[in-house]
Amino acid sequence: MTSRRSHAHLRPSPETSSQPLPGTARELFDALPQLPGLRTEIIDGRLIASPVGTPEHARIAMRLYRRPP
Repeated sequence: MTSRRSHAHLRPSPETSSQPLPGTARELFDALPQLPGLRTEIIDGRLIASPVGTPEHARIAMRLYRRPP
């Protein structure tokens, strides 16, 4: 199940607006809240956010993986 957040929830709150912005991808990664439906990772110093596959996608991928050559 994924949830969509409105942009209003992504704005700095009064508690966080005085904090400095993250300077590196790792600092940003550490500062992010959990993002339902997204996989976040750092690759070669870049923060990458990609959607998590659906159960149907996983089933099809496993069927292809198990298929004899």
